This record gives sequence, structure tokens and C-alpha cells, in this order.
Amino acid sequence: MSTLELKKEIHSLVDKIEAEDQLVMLHDVLTTMQSHGDLWDTLTDAQQKELEEAIEESKNPNNLIPHEQVMKEANEWLSKSSGLRKRG
Repeated sequence: MSTLELKKEIHSLVDKIEAEDQLVMLHDVLTTMQSHGDLWDTLTDAQQKELEEAIEESKNPNNLIPHEQVMKEANEWLSKSSGLRKRG
């Protein structure tokens, strides 16, 4: 697929998204990618491989942790380690 075809496909996919939260997330990802485009090139081969493996693993829902659980554990850790107020 050519660059032009890829762009058209991406535009088509974006046009089909109705959920604002998904659009915001996509916007954040694209903005981050644009502003840190060269970040990938600064990583070692081992770091790149590790990230690629993590991305693949994240495609399996069994490997994911719900946001609520992460926030609960983070708040518990924060309260034990530093006495900071809870976030979230």
C-alpha cells in the first residue's frame, strides 16, 4: 500500500469513529508520535525489541490490568511509601 493509500485508509477509519474518548485518545497518540517521531531511533535494538514484544502482548486482553485496579494499587503504594494524597 502506498503512502497516499495509507493516509486515505486512516482518514476513512477516523471518519467512522463516533466516540469522543476514542478520538481524543487517537489525537493524543498521533500528537505524541509527531512530536517524538525520532524517539524510536534513539532506542537500542534491545529496547525496540522489548517495546515491540510489549505491544504484541498487550493485544491479548488476558495480559491487561483494568485501570481501576492500577489506580487502586498506585494509591496504596503512594500512601505507604510517601504519605501523599490519593490520586484519581
